[in-house]
Amino acid sequence: MSKENTSQGFGLALTGFALLAGAFFVTFYLKQCIFGSIIAVISAVLATAGFIEARRAGGPRKFTLSILIITWLGAIFSIIWTVSGSTRTETINIPVEEERIIQEETEVDKEKKLEELEEKMEELEGKEE
Repeated sequence: MSKENTSQGFGLALTGFALLAGAFFVTFYLKQCIFGSIIAVISAVLATAGFIEARRAGGPRKFTLSILIITWLGAIFSIIWTVSGSTRTETINIPVEEERIIQEETEVDKEKKLEELEEKMEELEGKEE
């Protein structure tokens, strides 16, 4: 009897690995940690399904096991990065007095611009008549 070679589970494991790469792209390049973590967990689930399928059908177990380990480690790393990201963000506290001054300055700027626009409108209306 000859042993049959099958590639069942290979595609799921490879898809899981590709999704993990996409998860890291989303997490680090686009700075969307929550979405990256969700994609990483989905990739780990796909890699798990690929390993189970390969084990059941006699497919490439070593390859799918290595991808399974990599994707679960990547998912755990992505989740830890997401959780620690909430402590890395810094908030800017502007004192109430400075905030009031900034608002007054912007209101003054708006009033000046409105006056300038009204003057220009009057000039244009005078030219038309």
